[in-house]
Amino acid sequence: MAKTGKVAEAPAPVAKAAPAKKVVKEEPVEPVYVTSTQLAAQIGIKPTILRRWLRTLPEFQDGGYTRYKWEPEDPFLESAPEAYAKYASQDEERRAKREAENAAKAAKKKAAENGKTTTPKKKAKAEPEPEPEEDEAEEEFEDDEEAEEIE
Repeated sequence: MAKTGKVAEAPAPVAKAAPAKKVVKEEPVEPVYVTSTQLAAQIGIKPTILRRWLRTLPEFQDGGYTRYKWEPEDPFLESAPEAYAKYASQDEERRAKREAENAAKAAKKKAAENGKTTTPKKKAKAEPEPEPEEDEAEEEFEDDEEAEEIE
C-alpha cells in the first residue's frame, strides 16, 4: 500500500506476441581443411617442430605469415611423413656433427685453462736477413780512398 491509503491496482496484462518462426538459412558449406596441428599429430611430432620443418621448404618460404592448411585430397599430405622422416635423419646428422664440434672446442678450452695445448705451436716465421744498402758500401769505399790519399 502506498501512503495515500489507496489500494494499488494490478497492472493490465500485456498481450504476448506470437513467437516468430525461425527462418533456417542454408549456410554455405565451409571446406574442411587439414591444419598443421592435425598433420603433426598424423606424423607423430609436435606442431612447432612441423612448422619449423615447413619453413625450410621452398614452397612455404614467402617471407611473411603463412597459414598452413591443406585440402584433404592434397598430394602433399601423402608425401609429408616420408619427407619429414628424411629431413629428421639429416637433421640428426647435422646435430651430431655440431655436438662433436662443440665437444672438441670445449676440450680445447679446458686444456688451455689447464696450461696444456692440444695443437702444436706454430713455428715462428724466419725473418729474411736485411740486405746491405748500397749507400753504406759506397761510403766505406770512399773513406778507404781518402785514407790512402792522406798517407
